[in-house]
Amino acid sequence: MNQNPATKIMVVEDETIVALDIQSRLLKFGYEVVAVCSSGEEALAQVPSVLPDLILMDIMLAGELDGIKTAEQIRSRYDLPVIFLTAYADEKTLQAAKLTEPYGYVLKPFEERELHSNIEMGLYRHKLEREIKESRQWFATTLKCIGDAVIATNEKGIVVFMNAVAQALTGWPESAAVGAELSTVFRIVNETTRQPAENPALRALREGVITGLANHTILLARDGREFPIDDSAAPIRDERGNIIGVVLVFRDVSERKQAEDQIRRYNEQLEELVRVRTARLQQLERQRLENEKLAATGRMAARIAHEINNPLAGIKNSFLLIKDHVPRDHPDYEFVPRLEREIDRIAGIVQQMFTLYRPDRNLTREYPASEAIRDVVALVRSGAQQAGVTITVAIEQAGQARVDSEGTLRQVLFNLLRNAIEASPPGSEIKVEATARDGWLNLIVADQGCGIPEEIQSQVFEPFFTTKSGSATGGLGLGLSISKNLAEASGGSIHFESREGRGTTFHILLPLAGSAPIRSADN
Repeated sequence: MNQNPATKIMVVEDETIVALDIQSRLLKFGYEVVAVCSSGEEALAQVPSVLPDLILMDIMLAGELDGIKTAEQIRSRYDLPVIFLTAYADEKTLQAAKLTEPYGYVLKPFEERELHSNIEMGLYRHKLEREIKESRQWFATTLKCIGDAVIATNEKGIVVFMNAVAQALTGWPESAAVGAELSTVFRIVNETTRQPAENPALRALREGVITGLANHTILLARDGREFPIDDSAAPIRDERGNIIGVVLVFRDVSERKQAEDQIRRYNEQLEELVRVRTARLQQLERQRLENEKLAATGRMAARIAHEINNPLAGIKNSFLLIKDHVPRDHPDYEFVPRLEREIDRIAGIVQQMFTLYRPDRNLTREYPASEAIRDVVALVRSGAQQAGVTITVAIEQAGQARVDSEGTLRQVLFNLLRNAIEASPPGSEIKVEATARDGWLNLIVADQGCGIPEEIQSQVFEPFFTTKSGSATGGLGLGLSISKNLAEASGGSIHFESREGRGTTFHILLPLAGSAPIRSADN
């Protein structure tokens, strides 16, 4: 008996008695007979309404449509399986019936078992064919809609399928490409040498392995366009493992290549900026060391001059007293003016030593303050990072400072930042702020260190005074003294506020270019 009671069958037979006999047998098998028609025209009219699962069709039907023509229209319109019933087995009739691709051919008179087996085989075959057709349609739709280009070939490398993306990239419409050799449709060369590149699909066919393109491969389209591509090819095998074709998947990587080229250019530019910046920092470091040497020399000369000046004043006063008591006619009086000139010469040398590092304020020039601040911060930032200290910078229209040299502002800020880093505990912050108001550049360096004890604050700017002598970094005690000297030499000033345990804030006032300060630098 039939295992599927819902199977619906239409009978098309123009002999009433035969039709009733067939209907009876079908009901006996457990099938549902949804219609019994005597002509092809009647069958075509009822198929849409009853939608049978299978049709038993007599080849010889009365009317304009015989069974073969009726089956042909049913197959093209509704894709339903048809099994022919006929008493004629001549070659001509069989050949005509084959053209309609029937699912069975039963000769009258037939046995029940023969009829039943033909129906079941026809239903099973139609089910398999429909599943295969749906699967093919699903895969074809998927390949057509996929974002990559897809080309499929047979085992000889002849194109059998191309999706829309592949057609757009190669310039070949599917109608022209199908049947052509893959190497004609898919032409690739090396980007540098312009020599033909090995076709990965042909290699996949030859070796039976998944293959890919080498880098720098260019696809030459039919219309002359060129695309950099990536691709891969895989062999298609049947159920026995035999290679029956290959599928080639590739994509246009122009945008990715442009992005990679852009990144490469950015990296080159960044490397050049780093190189220039490094050279600039090295130059600043050399300039800083030179300025520091000059400033230290100047301060040392000033201290020596100060030490010489006191006894020299005593010598000069004593000489004047002696001079008044030596008669002009004394034989040794000639040494008096000579001694006086030598004393004056020594005094001149002392004065030169006093002014060795005190430039003329009338020779000041204008320099961009923000640039100097950023340069110095960049110079000390690595040292701050090693000490675990963060430096934040806030510059509010710093303008151009009027100082004796470009190194003045840099030297002052460097000395203050270096001191701040050494005084700051790990995890703390140093703030550098710059504002331009009322003709003055106000530069602030504030740390969160231990602060300066109140009892030694009055000595901070004295030469050779230092609190670092016992530390690993050490110091000559000239940094703040030099900074004060440099600021004052440019017409500015420097002062600080500090409380033990709460850090120290230094204020540097320097005149701005193009304006006269409305208050003194000491305020």
